[in-house]
Amino acid sequence: MCFRHGIIIFMSYFTMILCGFDLNKKQTQHERDDNCTVIEENDKIRSENKVMREEALKNVICSTCDGQKLRIENARLKEEVRK
Repeated sequence: MCFRHGIIIFMSYFTMILCGFDLNKKQTQHERDDNCTVIEENDKIRSENKVMREEALKNVICSTCDGQKLRIENARLKEEVRK
């Protein structure tokens, strides 16, 4: 193999290595973009979940007694406080 062929082969390998680094860099950037999208979606779902949970807690009633026992207890305690 002559010197010229050695340089051509070296440059070919060098170019392939540089292309590999470039592809890896693009793939890494794509993965970062995907991660950011997933994080944003997760934050949105968490916010929606928090709102739904707060709304559900506002309307908590005993399903077996329709809150009647709680209303009676509340009235009794209010009367007790007045005395």
